[in-house]
Amino acid sequence: MTLSLSGTSSILEAHYFPPIELLPNKNYVLGLVELLTFNSIPNIDVGNNKFYVGKEEIVLPTGSYEIEDIENFLQEALALKGMQISLKPNNSTLRSIIKCSHNINFQPKDSIGQLLGFTSRVLEANRSHNSDLPVTILKINAMRVECNITSGAYVNGHRGHTIHEFFPAVPP
Repeated sequence: MTLSLSGTSSILEAHYFPPIELLPNKNYVLGLVELLTFNSIPNIDVGNNKFYVGKEEIVLPTGSYEIEDIENFLQEALALKGMQISLKPNNSTLRSIIKCSHNINFQPKDSIGQLLGFTSRVLEANRSHNSDLPVTILKINAMRVECNITSGAYVNGHRGHTIHEFFPAVPP
């Protein structure tokens, strides 16, 4: 028997009535044949979408960004104001490197600074700054598929209903 679910939310569920009858004297196995999804989990949204530079506030639209995408957006927005910026990943240390023609303020709570690995501080203009922490470009580190009619899985030492778990290995 094949059961297929589709939808646009992060939770897909189906309630079958009448219920699917299983014979009590038989053993059954449930398997996931295929999971098709987009990697469209926003890493920038209302809580971390602002870039404060000089006396300007640049608002990034909600979306799934790579560091290069953030750099391109900021370069275009700041060029209109006569400012320059460079934002690069350091793939060896998982940190970011930023340089701007004006001071950058990562102190506000809705700043993009934490995502880029910077602690709450003001960065001096015309200097390269390495982030204090690794970049947190991904909001999640695993996607889990659960089915409440299965058993035998454990999550952090507790019984669960996981039938598949994976790390999104494609860019947004």
